Amino acid sequence: MKTQLKNNSETNKTLIVTLDKNDMKSEIDAKYEELSKTAKIPGFRKGHIPKPIIDKQFGPGYTFSLALEKIVSNAYYNALDEKSIKPLTEPKIDITHYPDPAKSGVDNLEFTATMEVRPEIDIPNLKDFEVTVDKVSVTADDIMKKLEQMSLNYATLKAVDRAAKRGDYISINLKASADGKVVDSSSGISYQIGTDNMIPGLDEQTIGMKAGEKKTFKTVMDKGDAAGKQANVDIEVLGVKEQELPKLDDSFAKLVSDFDTLSDLKKDVKKEVIEDKKSLQVNEISNKFIKKLASDISVEVPKVVIDDTAKAHIEDMKKRGQKLQKPDEKKVFDNVKENLKISFILDSLGEKLDVKISKEEFTNYVVNLSMRYNMPPENFMKVMEQSGQMPGVLRELGQSKSVNEALKLIKVKDTDGQKVDISSFLIKNQGDEK
Repeated sequence: MKTQLKNNSETNKTLIVTLDKNDMKSEIDAKYEELSKTAKIPGFRKGHIPKPIIDKQFGPGYTFSLALEKIVSNAYYNALDEKSIKPLTEPKIDITHYPDPAKSGVDNLEFTATMEVRPEIDIPNLKDFEVTVDKVSVTADDIMKKLEQMSLNYATLKAVDRAAKRGDYISINLKASADGKVVDSSSGISYQIGTDNMIPGLDEQTIGMKAGEKKTFKTVMDKGDAAGKQANVDIEVLGVKEQELPKLDDSFAKLVSDFDTLSDLKKDVKKEVIEDKKSLQVNEISNKFIKKLASDISVEVPKVVIDDTAKAHIEDMKKRGQKLQKPDEKKVFDNVKENLKISFILDSLGEKLDVKISKEEFTNYVVNLSMRYNMPPENFMKVMEQSGQMPGVLRELGQSKSVNEALKLIKVKDTDGQKVDISSFLIKNQGDEK
């Protein structure tokens, strides 16, 4: 097989592939064998029909025509590997020379494959990169917020005779109907106003309602089979309860820890807050590193890829009931262009650092994703495979690991000019992934 590469532009390439009879022999022979087993030709047993008889029965070019699609497909992917091409679109295949099956000598098959490809990106020396982030500091307010978060686990609920407000727990009956059919129904469920994890608009509608009150409102469903449809929602508030938090004192310290005093608990909580802030600092470093890469590197993103991706996003948003104006659609296009640029850069970063994903890392990553969606890992894996999203999941993991590896090489300073050492955190994260 001979392969040439024609550069139409930085992101548009044409592969010119030439195959001789030896390159095509195995696929053609496989089709002869298949026909020999399935064809019905008088005087010959299935599986024992000679090639000349098959050619006489079906025509000399018939077997080749059956094998052509697989011949071209295999050659195309081999050519991509040979020329290290990363296609972004399906190729436009043109057969430029079709071999004459009647010829006994060498007669080649030639075809071209034109596609948009990922641009070549030159990643700069990462050791020259420097990122500046805010200094980690802990205030008394930070410690109190952490203690208040801890106290939520020990909160009690008390019934109140007043209008519901954000943060209250309400007991409700709910029924949502779309197109004359009930699409969601619950009785006596408990819901905390402000969590915004049920029907869109429920939080706003229930604020100000009292026990015994009923209301009907319209909304656009965002989940289930009725996603994107307008629905009428009937709600009845059965009761309102407010949270009562325990007092933050020495008794609380003894309740939630091994410490006897609130003062000692605060010292321990301060350590946790520092770790939390260091974690946020690493995220800040990661985001600034990616932003700086995107700012420093010029990348040509193929317009057809931007258009196809943005249009798919807009169509999906409209199906979910979102109404978009021209400025909204332009913002989608701009975001898609920037996200594609960053994605191409991170792919190239991974190649520069020779990042590889182990089977164990992939499995752990999928398990963590499945927990976010509250699904058993095996079910989540099946859904990803059936929907064709598994390559995207693998790519996302590869990009995440690439950034993690890059952060080990760059220089990081805080706003005071002091070096920020995040190596222990990155090593810990890498160990968690594995």
